[in-house]
Amino acid sequence: MNSQLVARKAGISDSPVSDRDAADAVRWPEWVVIAFLIYADMAAVIVPVAPPVRKLMFFINSAVMLTYCLLILLDSGKWRSVIGLVREWLPLGLTVLAYREMGWLALPQHGHALEARWVVWDRAILYGGVKGAIEAFGPVLPSALEIAYSLVYALAPFSVAVLYLYRRRDRVDQFLFIFVLGTLLCYAQYPWWPSEPPRVVFFGQDSPMYDTLFRRFNWWMLGNYGIHTSVFPSGHVAAAFSTAFGMRQALPERKWVSRLLFTMALLIAVATVYGRYHYVADAAAGFAIAAFALVLGGLLQVTRQLVATQPGGSRWASADILAASYWQAICSFIFRNSDKPMMKVHITECDGELLVQVEGRLAGALVHELEEYWRTARANLPHSSFSVDLERVTSIDRAGRSLLHLMHRHGVDFSPAGLAIQRILEPAIERTECLQ
Repeated sequence: MNSQLVARKAGISDSPVSDRDAADAVRWPEWVVIAFLIYADMAAVIVPVAPPVRKLMFFINSAVMLTYCLLILLDSGKWRSVIGLVREWLPLGLTVLAYREMGWLALPQHGHALEARWVVWDRAILYGGVKGAIEAFGPVLPSALEIAYSLVYALAPFSVAVLYLYRRRDRVDQFLFIFVLGTLLCYAQYPWWPSEPPRVVFFGQDSPMYDTLFRRFNWWMLGNYGIHTSVFPSGHVAAAFSTAFGMRQALPERKWVSRLLFTMALLIAVATVYGRYHYVADAAAGFAIAAFALVLGGLLQVTRQLVATQPGGSRWASADILAASYWQAICSFIFRNSDKPMMKVHITECDGELLVQVEGRLAGALVHELEEYWRTARANLPHSSFSVDLERVTSIDRAGRSLLHLMHRHGVDFSPAGLAIQRILEPAIERTECLQ
C-alpha cells in the first residue's frame, strides 16, 4: 500500500508478563499489601494488645516487607519466571496472615448494643419469607449454602488458575489488585467494630432447621480459626464479591467465570445471614467495601491508560485531560457491556494482503478478539501479509500493547498512527535496533 508506513520488526517476548516497565518494579497488589502491613503495625501501637503480640506483629510484617524487597531485586535474569510466580501467589497467602493479625487486634467487648439492633433487621428478613424459602425443599439448599460458605477462600486461587489456563497471566495483577484491596480493607475494620456473631450472642435462636455435615464442618473451622470478637464487616462477603468483581474486569471475554463467581458470592452472602455467621449489616458492609475496591481498581486502570497514551513522550497526563476523561472512562470500565464494543474493526482483502482497520479503544475483551482473528488469519492464509491500521485508535491498555508488540515481532505492519500510539510502539522498535 502506497500510503502505508511500515513499522520495523521488533524482538518482543511472547509472554506479556516480561514486558514490564522499570517503574512497575512494585506491583499494585504489592503496594496494597505493604500499606496494610504498615497500617497493622500502627494499629498494634494504638490498640492495647499484649506486648508480645505487638512484637510478633512487628517481626512478621518486617520479615514480609524484607521478603518483598528481595523478590523485587531478584526478579530478573534466569530467576525471573520463578520469582514472578511467587509474586503472583504470595498476596493470596498474605490475606490469611492479615486476617489472623486483625484477629489479634480485635479485643473482646462486654456490651451487645450493636448486635441487638442488627438482629432486628435479620429477623425481619429471615421470618419475612427467606428462611422458609431456603428450607422448603429440605436440606438441599441449606447444604449448598454451607458448601459455598466453606469455599470462599478457594475462589481467589481458582481465579488466578483460570487466568493461567486462558493464557492471560498479564491480567493477574489487575485481578489481584481488586481482590486484595477489597479483602484487606474489610479486615482493617475489625479492631474498631467490636462485635460477636449472632450464633454466639443469640445462641440457639433463629438457627437453621437442618444441622448438616457441611454446617458442622464450618462450625469446626470457625471454632478453631475464626475471629469471635469482631464480625463487622463480613470478610466472606467482601472476599467473594471482590473476587467476582476482579475477574469480571480481568477476564470479561469468558463470561462463565464471572457468572460462576457472582453466583458463589450471592450464595455466600445468603449463607452468612441464614447460617447466623453474620448479620445482614455485616454482609451489606462487606459488599460495599468490595464495590469500593472495584471503583478504585477502575480509577487505577483508567489513570494508567490515560498516562500511557499521552502524546509527546510525557509520562504524566495533564490535569485537564484527566478530569475530562475520568467520568466517561470509569463508567465504561465498571458498567461496560460487551454488546456495545469500544472498538470497531473493518477488514478488507486485496491482492493477498489483509488490512484490518481498528477504531476506538483497543482494550479488554476486544484485545482477545483481535488476537483470535490474527491467529486464525495466520493459520488459514499463511502466505498473505497482514497489516493493521491504527490511525483511529484512541487508547490501548497493557494487554493491547503486549499484543501489538507480539504481532510486530511476527511481521505485522502498522499504518500511520497518532503520536500516542507511536509512543507505545517505540520500545519494540528500540529493542530491535539494539539487537541489530
